[in-house]
Amino acid sequence: MRMMVNWNGRISPLEEACLPVFDHAYLYGDGLFEGIRIYNRNIFKLDPHLERLYDGVRHLDIRGMIPYEELKERILETAEAAGAENAYIRVSVSRGTGIGLNPENINQTPNVMIAIRAWRSTHPNSTRRGCGW
Repeated sequence: MRMMVNWNGRISPLEEACLPVFDHAYLYGDGLFEGIRIYNRNIFKLDPHLERLYDGVRHLDIRGMIPYEELKERILETAEAAGAENAYIRVSVSRGTGIGLNPENINQTPNVMIAIRAWRSTHPNSTRRGCGW
């Protein structure tokens, strides 16, 4: 399995991925994330994870978030590109890019990153049902 990153819709190997230095999640912790598991090529409870993520986006008043179905499709495409059998998905959303705490003074286009890396469970009952691709 290759470690893959999807940054705002562009899929690349981890080694080629970059993010803006002035990303608000990096500078100020102004964002949120969701951790999701893949078991035997099935994403575990994808919809409940995404519902929680979008609740957080609304709670933090992050405007301009990509539509739910588009994010879901990006996750599936990235998992497929990674060849993920048993993996960890990290979906991170930041408010945008720019310096300063006042959101009115930054580019408020949310940055959306999906990172997928291999995960090996040592638990004998680690098989789960989920959303396959």
